[in-house]
Amino acid sequence: MITLDARLEPMLLAIVRAYQTDVGGSRQPLTYFPSFANGDTIEHDAWPEDGPVIGREDLDELAELGLVRIDDIGGAFTIRPTREAIDSVAEYERERVRLERREPVDTRWASVRPVLHTLVDLWERHGASPSGSISITAVARELERSADDLALIRALELLADDGWIAADYGPGSDGPLSARPLGKALSGTRGWPGVDGQAAGERLITALEELAAQEPDGEKRTKLARMRDFAMDLSSKTLSELGGKMLEGAL
Repeated sequence: MITLDARLEPMLLAIVRAYQTDVGGSRQPLTYFPSFANGDTIEHDAWPEDGPVIGREDLDELAELGLVRIDDIGGAFTIRPTREAIDSVAEYERERVRLERREPVDTRWASVRPVLHTLVDLWERHGASPSGSISITAVARELERSADDLALIRALELLADDGWIAADYGPGSDGPLSARPLGKALSGTRGWPGVDGQAAGERLITALEELAAQEPDGEKRTKLARMRDFAMDLSSKTLSELGGKMLEGAL
């Protein structure tokens, strides 16, 4: 979630939660009534009775941060959260639920790379559209895992943070996660040119893996598999440096 101070955070949470609640089959803006005599009030069918007290200065501050839109309707103002605010609160809600589970997650590259390769395989299988994404449900099914497996979710999120894939959540805090490979993923898994050190390191692992799978000689296959395992055991920094040297022609 966007980092806010302890005063503004509960205000934004209350505004977005109320706005996200359907009223009569649609989302309705909140209405803010300024009053010097009785205090400012916010009205909405989903506004909690114990909701935070919000003044005009608070709303102006949220608006300056790009989190709400304020419209004058004569004597009162309508309040709507922006898409950035809605997405930020959805992320906050997801993380709040996940933190309650307190599950350990293995973030080693050896555990994350099968997710990357599976995503690329599925993306190709479904036409390799530059704008097409693959749902986490499909990735989970291919890996025989659950779609709510936290390790799988984190793998996709971390791959996105590191520029391997693009990942997006659907609307709401329970919106489904989907992803598609970017150029870095295609460089590392499909041998595309223009690789960086990290992608070159992954390309090395993939090449050793493919050579081992195709080698008919058992002894050579074992050696290739050991080389693959050794490369996977290297730290990401060392592997990146190794890939960089490969690019420079030093090896």
